[in-house]
Amino acid sequence: MTKEECIEALSKYANIKLLITSTVWNELEKENKEIFEAYA
Repeated sequence: MTKEECIEALSKYANIKLLITSTVWNELEKENKEIFEAYA
């Protein structure tokens, strides 16, 4: 899943606001660059 797909799925199925997921994802990317580079 891409970042956008994940954000949309969490919004649709878990009722988590887009801004919250996007903010958390961005912070995770900052803290775990190696994981997200490998994921991409």
